[in-house]
Amino acid sequence: MIRRVAAGHEVKNDGAKEYRSVIGALQHLSITRPGISFAANKLAQFINQPTDVHWQALKRVLRYLKCTLSTGLFLRKSTTSCRTSSTSCSNSSSSLYAYTYTDWAGDTSDCKSTSAYFVYLNGNLISWKCNKQKMLPDPQLKPNTGPLPVLRQNSLGLKI
Repeated sequence: MIRRVAAGHEVKNDGAKEYRSVIGALQHLSITRPGISFAANKLAQFINQPTDVHWQALKRVLRYLKCTLSTGLFLRKSTTSCRTSSTSCSNSSSSLYAYTYTDWAGDTSDCKSTSAYFVYLNGNLISWKCNKQKMLPDPQLKPNTGPLPVLRQNSLGLKI
């Protein structure tokens, strides 16, 4: 989304305070709108010296939010429930699904991969993470890297 700032881009220090304010609002919104969390965090890397490129990207995210006001996280009840407090819910038909994604060296500025996982319980998004890998990708390790080990580690604490 945002590449390194090329020579000739104007740094707009006069609007840095406003830029920080909007970035803070975006990060707060990303709690219920996980689709913008990566963009908000990427744009937050430039809060001290936003350029016209960063402002354009920020405006693009705001336009996206304006066009998608009716979307977000909505939690639904499970279709099955326990009738009494003494009944265990372990036999209920809860559904747990997990999805992973890796773009494999998608950031051309540093050749690092971005990985993500999403966990749904009864159709409700209950856990997610999106982050840039710390190491450069190694083609020989491709099947063993990415979000699966992190997903496995983080899902151990989930109890249905």
